[in-house]
Amino acid sequence: MPPKFILQGLTPQNHVSAVADLVQVDGVEVVLLSVAFVSSTGVQLIADHLEPHADKTTVFAGIRNGITSAQAIRALLDIGVAVKTVDTGSAHVVFHPKLYYARGAKVACLLVGSANLTTGGLNNNVEASVALELNLSSPEDRQVAEAIEKELGSLQAKHPDNVADVSAKTTLAKLLADPRLVDERVAPARTVSKLSGGSGALNPIPLIKLLTKRIVSGLTKKPSAPKVPPAVAPAVPPAGSYELMWTTTGLTQRDLNIPKGTTTNATGSINLDKGAMEDGFEFQTFFREEVFDKLTWGAPDARQIEAAQAQFRLVVEGIDCGEFVLVVRHDTKTGTKSHDQGNAMTKLSWGAAKPYVAKDALIGRTLRLSRATDDPTRFLIEID
Repeated sequence: MPPKFILQGLTPQNHVSAVADLVQVDGVEVVLLSVAFVSSTGVQLIADHLEPHADKTTVFAGIRNGITSAQAIRALLDIGVAVKTVDTGSAHVVFHPKLYYARGAKVACLLVGSANLTTGGLNNNVEASVALELNLSSPEDRQVAEAIEKELGSLQAKHPDNVADVSAKTTLAKLLADPRLVDERVAPARTVSKLSGGSGALNPIPLIKLLTKRIVSGLTKKPSAPKVPPAVAPAVPPAGSYELMWTTTGLTQRDLNIPKGTTTNATGSINLDKGAMEDGFEFQTFFREEVFDKLTWGAPDARQIEAAQAQFRLVVEGIDCGEFVLVVRHDTKTGTKSHDQGNAMTKLSWGAAKPYVAKDALIGRTLRLSRATDDPTRFLIEID
């Protein structure tokens, strides 16, 4: 079979039919799927094609990405395939390969492109892939097939902390309790873009004409959910809702309030200093006068320190930990030894958020402080 190019949406073929063609290889021995995102409706679209080869199929599914759901993992398990979740340990490092592979006795078929295991990826979106057939009697083709199976097959051994088997007996309730997986019953937050020009006119670009019929998820049979309260979706608040104000890299034990030294005490706060900002960054005044200037500040105490409270949403390694009322303190004194040495004058107390940040695994990570664009008294802290 010659190589074939698939441009879903702008040509008649979608990725559902491409996957169906893939597993038609004679004498199927191995089926591998490697995708970033998985939804239950996406799984249902190809379930009939995977089920006859379920005992030979392994799916590598990215998690901690705000899209792969508990219902999707359970749907894969219901087919009978082996499921391995891939957690990079960071919401900003996405396991992103999209690869569908089936090997028979004489040939292996490969689909590589942009299609995830979701309704959009398999049908509704404009996606591109190349379908290839590898002749296993050819040394060059066999080498490619062996490399695919070797690299995916060794992922778990190479990264045992990041790649995990999901037991076929894992209940949906248990999967829903994993904050790295989305609950499809909880609608994701959506960002509304501002209209440009101030005229109030909508963008006049028409909907692109697609040659594949759109699948509406609501018309697709969904797996029943256990009677448990919906979980909070572990998605980072929508992009565009916050503006980045400050970044610091290489978080320390002191920053995270997990001091190891016998003479070092936990301060309960993090210094808002230069961080990873450019040279010349006026951090001693920046936080009080620009970042937190709209807060209600109390009068300076006997030590000339001001204090204010604000709402901070905390997202750690891509997991939304919720909102906390935290205290910001600013030392108003100038001309002191501490001030003249360039020490931080503003500190953020971790308060009730401390249990979420006082972890050895966060040492060396990056912290980003952002402010809500529509409310300068609300903030977002991301540690990843």
